[in-house]
Amino acid sequence: LWQCSFEAEGPASEGASLVVDRPIRQNQEVLHVYSTNSSAMLWMTYGFIEDGDGENPFEVVGISVNLHEAVASDDVDVQRAKLAALRAADLLVQQPLVFELPSDGEL
Repeated sequence: LWQCSFEAEGPASEGASLVVDRPIRQNQEVLHVYSTNSSAMLWMTYGFIEDGDGENPFEVVGISVNLHEAVASDDVDVQRAKLAALRAADLLVQQPLVFELPSDGEL
């Protein structure tokens, strides 16, 4: 079996290519490893979710944080300092920040 990679060709509706790491013969089998992805990422990237008992060890939970709401109760100078620090880190403060937590993560 030869290793190959999945390479999207624009939007999902336009399909994708499996690219092998070396020349292969016609009808030769190739192996694609989907790596460590959550079910949501498998669905968005490859268009499927694994069958079975629903136990995917790579599940994640997304948390969205609106920065302006998060700092609203802070003093104005503290708000400005926090938002300036986020801008300095090249984070877009106009858009919510999205974090992914692994399924075994704790808050």
